[in-house]
Amino acid sequence: MKIGISLNLDADGQPIIAYQDASEEQGPSVLNIARPATVYVGPGEIGVGNCGDPACPDPGCLFSYFQCNIIDNAAYGIGYVNLANFTSVAVGPNGLATIAYYEDDNYNMDQNLKVAYQLFQLYAPLLFK
Repeated sequence: MKIGISLNLDADGQPIIAYQDASEEQGPSVLNIARPATVYVGPGEIGVGNCGDPACPDPGCLFSYFQCNIIDNAAYGIGYVNLANFTSVAVGPNGLATIAYYEDDNYNMDQNLKVAYQLFQLYAPLLFK
C-alpha cells in the first residue's frame, strides 16, 4: 500500500514523487522517492528504472519507467514505526529538493518531524584518492 504521497517538479519540469510505502505487513513503513529514470542518465542515453508501469516494457516510454529509491527505512523500529506520514516535497530556488515527513514511533512513544534534503543537483559519484 502506498499512501502519504507528494509530487513536485524539479527545475527541468521532471516529477519528484515522495511517498510512503507501507506494503510490508509486519515491517515499518518506508519513505521512497520516485523519479523518471531519464533524469539519472546523460543526453542521448536511455534510462531504465526499477519501478513503473509493467504494461510498457519499452524504455522509450519515458514516464513509464521510474527509478525508486529508499530515503528512510526506519530500520531501528521494525514493526513499530509509522514513517513518512504527511509527506511533502518541495523544490527550492536552487533546484534542490527537500522532503518533510512525520514519524510516529509507537515503541518509544515518540513523534518526530523529519526532513531529508538534496545536497547536489548532479548525480555523479564522488571519487577520493
